[in-house]
Amino acid sequence: MELKIPTPEQAYWGLRAMKTVALADGTLDDSERQVMAAVQRVFGTRTE
Repeated sequence: MELKIPTPEQAYWGLRAMKTVALADGTLDDSERQVMAAVQRVFGTRTE
C-alpha cells in the first residue's frame, strides 16, 4: 500500500470539509476538535 500525502492546499480543503460535517449538528465539540488537531499535526498544517 502506498501512502499519499496531500498537498497543503488539499489538506486545507479536506479539513474544511471535515469541519463542515462536524458542524452539521450546530456545534464543534471537544472530540471533533481533537480529531481535526490530530489531522493537522500529521499533515503539518494549521487551519482554523
